[in-house]
Amino acid sequence: MKNKLVLFFGSILTGIVSFAGIMRDDAEEAGYRKLAAEHQFDCVGKLFNGDRMIGSCVLIGKRKVLSAAHVMMEYTSFRQDTMKMGNSTVVLNVPTSSSPVEAAKCHARFGDRDYAVKLIRIHPDYGKNPSSADLAFIGLAAEVTKVKPARLNTTPDELGAAVVGVGYGASGFSSKPAEVTQSRKKLAGQNMVDSLGGRLLNGNRTTLICDFDSPLEPSWNRIGSAKPLPLEYICSGGDSGGGLFRKGRKGWELVGLCHNSESGISTLLTQGYYGLLMEWTRISVYHHWIDQ
Repeated sequence: MKNKLVLFFGSILTGIVSFAGIMRDDAEEAGYRKLAAEHQFDCVGKLFNGDRMIGSCVLIGKRKVLSAAHVMMEYTSFRQDTMKMGNSTVVLNVPTSSSPVEAAKCHARFGDRDYAVKLIRIHPDYGKNPSSADLAFIGLAAEVTKVKPARLNTTPDELGAAVVGVGYGASGFSSKPAEVTQSRKKLAGQNMVDSLGGRLLNGNRTTLICDFDSPLEPSWNRIGSAKPLPLEYICSGGDSGGGLFRKGRKGWELVGLCHNSESGISTLLTQGYYGLLMEWTRISVYHHWIDQ
């Protein structure tokens, strides 16, 4: 019985740390899929290392793609750590060293077409501070056709904005973490930029932070308004490297890339994913590096 209990909690951990686009319990998945299918989000694609999908990405030019740096890393060594959960112990493998994947082994997929990766550039600050410079520039060997690239936001005025996150992760509902599945569906969800985080770079914080609000329990709110949006969600993992967009006066623009979401085990066991935070690498702070 003890082994089964450990495996059960292990499956929950996989749902958290292996990542998902998690939805409101009172919403239909069809709404999230319909939002993701809107043409302005065709620029969000998948990344592969060989045959294995490793994350999401955003087209920003005919041959230019952005993703999260951690998506483009191969982890070469690990250490084991443990976590006590009641009377059970969960064993975690924590990476201790990594290196960028080989560009020649990778490809990006937009729609039903694959594009070979020609080069990968990891932001130089990623190795010094992975939590604040989780950014990779990817060059493709051929131009992507019939997909409009995302326009980059260059103004650091995102706080309080209504945003839409888009990516390919697992899917499931907040109160049922053990039922989250690695379906790799393209989902899009809504949230608000409630706070800023990360380190200071030229006077600006490097990440955008949102929380996942419950439609039934306002007290679980952590930051910003406690009222959830109709398609409120939280992203992570397979969604890593996917885009966060807002609609401005000039149309939709890319404001962030999916960096991570909290893996709050105690929160998960008592209230599901509600109340957890997600972070997005802030495009406006890094646009000069991207333009180079």
